[in-house]
Amino acid sequence: MKSLAVIAFAALASVVSAQTPSPNQLSYGEPVAATVWKVGPTANNQVKLNNDCSKATTGFTYPVHLQIQVGGYQQGYPDKNSPLVLGTINCQTKSNLKVTIPDTVPSGDQYSILIKVGDALSYSALFKIDNPKIPAGNNTTPPAASSPAATKPAATSPVSSKPPAATTTSPSGSGADALKVGSTLALAVVAAAGLLL
Repeated sequence: MKSLAVIAFAALASVVSAQTPSPNQLSYGEPVAATVWKVGPTANNQVKLNNDCSKATTGFTYPVHLQIQVGGYQQGYPDKNSPLVLGTINCQTKSNLKVTIPDTVPSGDQYSILIKVGDALSYSALFKIDNPKIPAGNNTTPPAASSPAATKPAATSPVSSKPPAATTTSPSGSGADALKVGSTLALAVVAAAGLLL
């Protein structure tokens, strides 16, 4: 009986650790779903991190790539294999980075940014870029994602392979994630207690 309780607790530990985000995953304060970036050097476009990557083992300074969602896939903009680098950010602390969007980037609401820290792909929420010179629909959209360079949608966590329409901006994730972890934990505790009786 006691060995079953030990097995239940070991299973609980593996479930909780599997749901713990990588220390390399970043959470964004900007851009978020309501963000509208302007083109040109006078715009006040900011990348703001809610957390840091101080436990990363691959350094602390990483490029910030502009991405666009095409056909349900995230890919680099303007070229899926060579995305525009907006700058570099040091994520050792909660950092901010002012970025300039070139006036060659068309208006649209399917943009995101990507910072890759180790094996963690940290996408922002989809946001809008406003360029009066190139309105939405009057642009050359990157080719549809059909190669391995494009990233297919994954789970709807704050940091995933495809940003959801809106992401939570808290570093701890959404209430649904907390509920899922809490429910799993409660179920495991009840199961372990039942085994001890």
